[in-house]
Amino acid sequence: MYFNIVNSDDFKKIMQINLSNIIGFLLESETEFGVLVDMKAVDFDPLLPDDLTLGDPSYFVLGGYTLQSAAIENETLVFEAGFGEDNFGSTVTLPLASILQISLDNKAIAINMAPSPTQKPSQVKQEEQKHQKHSMNVFASNPENEKFFKK
Repeated sequence: MYFNIVNSDDFKKIMQINLSNIIGFLLESETEFGVLVDMKAVDFDPLLPDDLTLGDPSYFVLGGYTLQSAAIENETLVFEAGFGEDNFGSTVTLPLASILQISLDNKAIAINMAPSPTQKPSQVKQEEQKHQKHSMNVFASNPENEKFFKK
C-alpha cells in the first residue's frame, strides 16, 4: 500500500505543493531555514571546483545573502551560495522534489515522503519490505500477540 501511494503522481504533486508552500512562507517571512537535499538532482552555475565535494545527501542553510537571493522558479529552489574556504560563489538550482527535509533551528518541519526523482522504484520497494519485516518482528515479539499466529 505504502509503495503505491508514495509513488503515485498525485502524492508526488501534493508533496511538491506542500514543499513549495512551506518554502514560500519561509522566504516571505525572511526566516532562515535548512534543506536536506538529494544531490544527484542539484545543479551549480558555475560548477564547483573539483576540490570542493559535497556529500549526498547534503544540507544547505539559507540565511543572510543566500536567503535574500533565494526564490522558487518553475518547481525549483534557486539561491546563490558560497562554498569552501575561498567562499566560491555559485548559483544552486534544485528541484523541489529533490528536497528530503526542511528544518528550522535543527528541527524538521517538513519531510518529503515521496521518493526523490533519482531514487529507483526498486529501492523504495526494498525499503518498504524491510520496514514491513521489522514491523512484523516487533509485533510477533509481543507474547500478547501469539493468539494471532497459527500453531
